[in-house]
Amino acid sequence: MAGNLIACLGPMFSGKTEELVRLVNREKYAGRTFKVYKPKKDNRYDITDVVTNNGITIPANVIKEDGYQIIIDFSEFPVTDIFIDEIQFFESKIIDHIRILLSFGKNIYYSGLSTTSENKPFPFKDADPNTGCPHMGDLLAGIHHSQIIVHNAFCSKCQAEAYFTHAIIEKTEAIKVGGKEDYEALCSKCYHEVMPLIIPDYYSEDIKEKIRELQRLHGWKEQI
Repeated sequence: MAGNLIACLGPMFSGKTEELVRLVNREKYAGRTFKVYKPKKDNRYDITDVVTNNGITIPANVIKEDGYQIIIDFSEFPVTDIFIDEIQFFESKIIDHIRILLSFGKNIYYSGLSTTSENKPFPFKDADPNTGCPHMGDLLAGIHHSQIIVHNAFCSKCQAEAYFTHAIIEKTEAIKVGGKEDYEALCSKCYHEVMPLIIPDYYSEDIKEKIRELQRLHGWKEQI
């Protein structure tokens, strides 16, 4: 019998890691066996523990982004459930690791960002820099999920429901790990007021101009 795959998604500051922590604590109360993992790249708040933006912590196993350690650990000491925080920072091999563990009937829970601050699918660490593939979309579409829990934050500008992560600093690298000093959550309106809507090149000039007119009408930032 295949295991269950549960995703906790959302922009930054939406509580997705808090949800993962809640699910871990539920395991403790039930007396189930489990392991928690976090990528080595994510050392924002603590080197070893999973830490939410509100300061809640749980011990974790810090592993390389290739994710092989999850398979090694499981072969030596099988557990009932596996938790993975900030899954978008791993290499795309994590997809195959998950597929294999699910086939053994293990339940896997993960939290992560599905999109970048540029509103593109979040690329895995080994993604092609030109195409951005493979990315989080390959995980979400490539394996059947028993449940996808989508969290929303509150917009830092107008307090409406926020679906977007926006970088408030000038990023010096495509993927920058950061916290409140680097990113904010924005609603759709506020996000597009500061970030341009990318108009596909295959649109005709007439269609592009109509979209630009709509951008100006709504006060959205135009594509340079």
